[in-house]
Amino acid sequence: SSGINAEWPLRPGDWTSAREQLQEREAEAREAILELQRQGSASESAKLLAVWRSVNSIRQDFSTTKNHTTKDLERLKSEMLEWSNRLEKQCKAVYLESQALLDNERLAREQLEIVLSERTNSFNEMQKKMDSDKTDLQAKIQDLQ
Repeated sequence: SSGINAEWPLRPGDWTSAREQLQEREAEAREAILELQRQGSASESAKLLAVWRSVNSIRQDFSTTKNHTTKDLERLKSEMLEWSNRLEKQCKAVYLESQALLDNERLAREQLEIVLSERTNSFNEMQKKMDSDKTDLQAKIQDLQ
């Protein structure tokens, strides 16, 4: 389904030109009616009838073009709304996933900071113990000498 019917292609000037043609044909029909009233001729009746049919044909073409355009615009509106909703859902999913990743990264960093703090404390305690043991050993060495 290609959207706009190939028989009725929508171009920017279509509406204007169709409206102008309709107005011209209506003016011609009015003139023909006035002329017919003046002359009362059978041939003029045929001309008037031909002009009237032409005017009605243009009206029908204009109406058909307008209906096709309206349907196409509604279809495009529906498609745009659908794509907009899909895009919104995808953006929300990406946002939520990025938030989850950031939360996981923050949690991992906090856990690593806790482990680092514990190991630093453990290292400092071991250093103090080694310093204390060293002082004790040095004192014992001094006593033995």
